[in-house]
Amino acid sequence: MNLLIINRYFYPDITSVPQLLTELSEDLVKKGIDVSVICSRNSYNGSKKHKKYEKYRGIKIYRVNNVYAKGKSFFYRLLEIITFFVSVFLKGLFIKRIDRIMVFSSPPMIAPVGILLGKLKGARVIYIVEDLHPELEIKLGMIKENSIFSSILRRLNNFVFKKADKVITLGVRMKNRILKIYNIEEEKIHIIPNWANEEKLYPVEKKDNPFIKKFNLENRFVVQYSGNMGLGHEFKTILEGIKRLKDKKDIIFQFIGEGPKKEGVEKYVKENNLTNVMILPYQAYEDLNYSLNMADIALISIKRGIGGLLLPSKFYGIMAVGRPFILVGDKENEIYDFIIENRVGHFVDEGDVDTFCDSVIFYYNNRELLKEEGKLLRNKFESLYKRTLSSSRYYNVLMEKEVNE
Repeated sequence: MNLLIINRYFYPDITSVPQLLTELSEDLVKKGIDVSVICSRNSYNGSKKHKKYEKYRGIKIYRVNNVYAKGKSFFYRLLEIITFFVSVFLKGLFIKRIDRIMVFSSPPMIAPVGILLGKLKGARVIYIVEDLHPELEIKLGMIKENSIFSSILRRLNNFVFKKADKVITLGVRMKNRILKIYNIEEEKIHIIPNWANEEKLYPVEKKDNPFIKKFNLENRFVVQYSGNMGLGHEFKTILEGIKRLKDKKDIIFQFIGEGPKKEGVEKYVKENNLTNVMILPYQAYEDLNYSLNMADIALISIKRGIGGLLLPSKFYGIMAVGRPFILVGDKENEIYDFIIENRVGHFVDEGDVDTFCDSVIFYYNNRELLKEEGKLLRNKFESLYKRTLSSSRYYNVLMEKEVNE
């Protein structure tokens, strides 16, 4: 079987979706599928251009030129998407044999290109919904609900959901959102969660973690946010909680990663002279295990109202390293459901600074519970969210076998 994957970013970019896609592609190649990828030559942060063509671990990677517009105006961002669409379509025409096409929900409007290529190439199309657009942009106030642009996006989504042969989404709440909004047959949707690599992410004792010494964290209780600091994440509650806890000298709060809200986090820390905060860039992928294992507890944030529209991938890495977590923001999502079903982790409603501080201090005062919850989370991870489990489910969808969800 010949599979074409279309996504804006892929190897060697280290953000969550490119990492996941690279791992999935590697696994599918091992299972005998011929995998080609079309992505952008631009790196995620725009720092360099990647090679036009590369073969990596059996994966044929075709990279196309398009405008890079991160941090620029809406016009340039739209131009980036349009130039990527055109380049992907033209490159796809010249790939000789395609049996399956896997296309993603981000950036918005890329999926119709996959549908069109599928029609021209006689290929079946699998639509992967990682984020639900334009509902996400509407909830974030980026576009108006009754605008022409949102209407166009919804019409395109209806078209894609109707024409796609299979739809894969991350959880029950996201599936229910899709069924409520769009005209799609339920049997077409499969739930396959994202994952973490069980061989590369696993619990490490602090005494065995070189990052503890590297960042001078001996005898410190580390509360860590690691990953994208995006518009869909809630930081005000966390930052105000950090300010209240600034006199707890042995508690340190880490922010690791990039994203549009990072500047606001840095500004708040500086304006309030918070010495209990450490802000770091993304760490190299080969060091991610040490980076995540610096934490005593981890933070996940989702703005109120957007549960079911996205599901942060950091959840799987946190579980893989066996770290208890505090979810801040919205309870209408799969992570909150996991907390309730398994009686592990804490939930803090958006704006409830008191409960945030209480949750941090609760774990600070209960170190043995930290270890117990950590073991439980790793066990749950191994039974639900291992890389090998999810890649096997993807393989079954591609081969049109029964999927164990």
